[in-house]
Amino acid sequence: IINGRVVSQEEWTYFLTALRLTKNETTDIVQDGEISKEELDRFLDADNNGKWTVNDLQGFSSSSWQSIRNAYVKYYEDPLPIIVQDMEAHDFKICRNYEVIGESSRLYCGDIPEFFWDDKDFVLKVVLKNPLTLQRVSDRLQGDRDIGLAEINQMLGSMEFLSKQLREDRDFVLHAVSRNGAHLEFAPDRLRDDREVVLVAVQKSGIALEFASERLKNDWEVALAAIRNDEEAMKFVSPSLSHNEKFVAKALETNPNISGKFGFSFLEKRLNEEDIEFPQRMSYETLVTILHNRENPMLNDGKPVVVLIFPKGDWNGAFRDGHGVIDEIVGSKKFHVLYYEAGSDDSVSVILHRVQQIYPEQVSVLWLAGHGDREGIKFGEPKTLWESFVFGLPWMEEELFLDNDDLSSDDIFGQSISGMMQPKGQIILDSCSTGEGGSAVYNFANAIAEHVPPGVTVVSPPSRKMGVGSLSFDEDSIAVEFEDPRSTQRFHGKLLKK
Repeated sequence: IINGRVVSQEEWTYFLTALRLTKNETTDIVQDGEISKEELDRFLDADNNGKWTVNDLQGFSSSSWQSIRNAYVKYYEDPLPIIVQDMEAHDFKICRNYEVIGESSRLYCGDIPEFFWDDKDFVLKVVLKNPLTLQRVSDRLQGDRDIGLAEINQMLGSMEFLSKQLREDRDFVLHAVSRNGAHLEFAPDRLRDDREVVLVAVQKSGIALEFASERLKNDWEVALAAIRNDEEAMKFVSPSLSHNEKFVAKALETNPNISGKFGFSFLEKRLNEEDIEFPQRMSYETLVTILHNRENPMLNDGKPVVVLIFPKGDWNGAFRDGHGVIDEIVGSKKFHVLYYEAGSDDSVSVILHRVQQIYPEQVSVLWLAGHGDREGIKFGEPKTLWESFVFGLPWMEEELFLDNDDLSSDDIFGQSISGMMQPKGQIILDSCSTGEGGSAVYNFANAIAEHVPPGVTVVSPPSRKMGVGSLSFDEDSIAVEFEDPRSTQRFHGKLLKK
């Protein structure tokens, strides 16, 4: 009956066809008495071909759908599970020709009428199969707590399309981030600044730190909890923490994997302050320790002091990775290591004078590294064309070398090196040819031996093109084996031949 008049099947079919064309209007179906199976089939069979499509329901209201569904389940299966099953089979891609055929109720993925998305039973079934469909759900059900819980309890669930009321519910959000920390992204600012909520989130998913407030990104406990879960969280800690050496050291202790992820960018300012140009010579963890020791040179905790001086000039990259010795010495945790870089003989002298003032007669090991020859060690290289010209002059090039002429007793180097070494200390020359010829010839190793206390040992490779092969450690010394099969030459006491 339409408008109080009984219509024919032809008129009813015409009415349904016109109804499908409506876009912004809905029609309510009022059922007067119980509908028979034949009446239901005739009602749904718009084109009178023995089947009906869900598209025929477009334009009807949600209450009309409930009336039809209530009548339908008396004669056929509940269509909802079948609809959801076929949607899943088609990867939830909503397409045309969604149809029910006869009594088998076979459904094909197609356009879902809007009122389906306001049917809680239907939405729960769909969301449990594919949480990404929540964006299609009605505003009413996006604020439904049961729907919200079904969404966030799934791996791919998101709070993005839940109602503002749910997203501002602290208990709901706390439960959400306990399931997946990434839900913090769609929490309100008030809860992103809630320490308990954020801690739970980053403990579940470290990179959720990205969505925390700036205040909590600067919170040690929160940041370390995030890094413990995922080293990628280091990207999101506050700049003040990422440049704090104590925090970085603690972060490395918490998750050593951050050392291979972020290079040395966080410490750029400190590297400039300490005049370190080659941080890649050591691991991130070692570098943090080195910078801490440079800032606190006197806090040696009773450990033997080791001073490493590496070159700024490295024409062939031989010292690019520091031979691994820096990591190995620091990693042994037996020594208080002070690492420096020098580009000239004067800069070496300044470094040693500074160390001698802090640790008079207390340095156990002095390690000098650089390209060498029998006369000395080269610490610098010209960096510009102009410098290449200037330092190409014989009297200027000498400034790049620490050589025999720098060891006179009135020179700051000679004074410092003799005043800083322990009576049984070591000077290790990690430099080719500085010990060439052994103890019977005038070489740089013997020249140094002449200016140090009698008990100090000078260790140097005995020939050209030799590098450190292995290290071993005693309580206050380092045993070095160079790569040459003739092993290590040691030079003691005074100069034997000049």
